[in-house]
Amino acid sequence: MLEFSAFLERQQDPDTYSKHLFVHISQSNPSYSDPYLETVDIRQIYDKFPEKKGGLKELFERGPSNAFFLVKFWVSPSFPSFSTSRW
Repeated sequence: MLEFSAFLERQQDPDTYSKHLFVHISQSNPSYSDPYLETVDIRQIYDKFPEKKGGLKELFERGPSNAFFLVKFWVSPSFPSFSTSRW
């Protein structure tokens, strides 16, 4: 994984969007000597995601196993740019 971002984007009107960045993970100079990421067995997290067509289990079984990354982060959803009454 070279880069990962998690954000919330909301359209305020037809021409204006607001974006709140929760997390951004990146490497400035990635190389093959970088340490490997921690390995997680996908069976440990299947139950955390709904079973439906195209769900996590199906995507993992169809796609290359090295194309999946688990990113865990904590966030407080109370930020001033959005009204929580609509969520």
